[in-house]
Amino acid sequence: MQQEYPILEFDSAPEAILEPKRLFKPIDAPEHAVVCFFQDVITQLSQQHKATVIRHLRSEIGTHPLYELDIEGRRLAVFHPGVGAPLAAGILEEVIALGCKKFIACGGAGVLFVSLPPTRPGGARQSRGSSGYRNCAEGASVRVYHLQDVDHRRRLS
Repeated sequence: MQQEYPILEFDSAPEAILEPKRLFKPIDAPEHAVVCFFQDVITQLSQQHKATVIRHLRSEIGTHPLYELDIEGRRLAVFHPGVGAPLAAGILEEVIALGCKKFIACGGAGVLFVSLPPTRPGGARQSRGSSGYRNCAEGASVRVYHLQDVDHRRRLS
């Protein structure tokens, strides 16, 4: 159904015009992945668990390694999605095309008004752009947790 303004139109086609799975063939990637916005945590995890880079994704700012870790006998992928929702959404789509299917995102956010309560898992305040990015590809699922006022470094010790 055509709308007066194209931005109001919705295309229900399951295939996008730019489809990452056309460019990226699946690899032997873990089913589960952590999208981690804390590079120091990724560095520490990769050192503690002897992570291996299974793929380098590329963007205009450089390469983005996709790591594989062995956590108690289970394979787990970990990657930093870059800074900014459009880049993160693009990298997430590429990782899905490579074979990861289940994701949990871990990052931090802050607010300017102390009176606003912290969000709960999956309860991010969203209104536009990539903020509503969920269930982004067939068979893939994303859980988003926003951590406010938490020092993530303390959780590693």
